[in-house]
Amino acid sequence: MIKLNNALHFKPQVLWLFVMIVGIGLSCKKDKKVETDPLALLTSKKWYRSIDDQNPATSPKDGFIFEVVPECQRDDSYEFTSNGKYIETKGAVKCVPESVVQTNVGYSIDLKKKKLVISNNSYDLLELSETQLKLSLALAQPAHGANTILIVYKH
Repeated sequence: MIKLNNALHFKPQVLWLFVMIVGIGLSCKKDKKVETDPLALLTSKKWYRSIDDQNPATSPKDGFIFEVVPECQRDDSYEFTSNGKYIETKGAVKCVPESVVQTNVGYSIDLKKKKLVISNNSYDLLELSETQLKLSLALAQPAHGANTILIVYKH
């Protein structure tokens, strides 16, 4: 049996241990919610052209040309709004110094057919994730043995 002196001494230790455990539990960072809604993935952040394909498994199996992004376009941003606007904003480095800073055109997306249409140009939607948007565009005339251009965006 615990004596009264020991019982009074024991309770603050238990209370202190409880407070420590709860404090540690509350201070742990919660896992970031992974967005799964395709439209939210497309419209939630600005996109930037990429010279790196983070997921080659979603690339076409046949010959394709990876679109090279010139240095002057690497700081341009591309935004898809929830009301169907595609906004291209030129960064500080411009290919043509007197070019328009921002271009605003329409876009539509058909997730069932995996098609993205930007200003009357129809792209196949190969990948849409939290970190990468990958499109392909069929070439009217095959070039260098390829019939598709691969276009990659990243956040």
